[in-house]
Amino acid sequence: MKKMKKFLADFRDFITKGNILAMAVGVIIGGAFKGIINVLVKNILMPVVTLAIPGGLDGLVTVLNESEAAIVGAVPEGVNTVSYYGIVYNADIVNVINWGTFINELINFIIIAFVLFVIIRSVMMLNMKRQELKEISNAFTVDEQKAMKENGKSLKEIIDLAKEKVAKQKLEKEAAEKAKAAAKDTEISVLKDIKTLLEKQSDK
Repeated sequence: MKKMKKFLADFRDFITKGNILAMAVGVIIGGAFKGIINVLVKNILMPVVTLAIPGGLDGLVTVLNESEAAIVGAVPEGVNTVSYYGIVYNADIVNVINWGTFINELINFIIIAFVLFVIIRSVMMLNMKRQELKEISNAFTVDEQKAMKENGKSLKEIIDLAKEKVAKQKLEKEAAEKAKAAAKDTEISVLKDIKTLLEKQSDK
């Protein structure tokens, strides 16, 4: 009984967590967004494509068994038919490569991927901007900013000095990380040399 209660409690916590709810909202929005993309492709892009490709992408196919599936003359009774490029085929036996469907899905994918790229890039740029503003605002203490203003520094000059200080700190941090990595590589190289030397001595 206790195990069942714990199981139900864990399940409740799982489905009510913020990440799960956010994912569910994302799935719903994603479904609605795909519908918008489909309408855009079908009702706006495809009419333009039809001007260049008679029949549109739906008729862009390659018939593999044309000689077997083509119907010449009157259509036999009870036979399902389909027409490509003005030729009637037996729909039950015709084999086609449907390039139009593939291109249509490819267009959908490219549009969705591009929109997602723009959204993600915008969010990343916004986060970077916020982080940069936070670093600039924390570059000087309140007392330091007050002293600068008393010495005649304008707000723009203070911001420029803060940017320079942040940039210098980043360069120093990168240099320190490179030096640390180089020292680690040197240490590893020395240890390998010592190991090789010991192995040679043991062989003797």
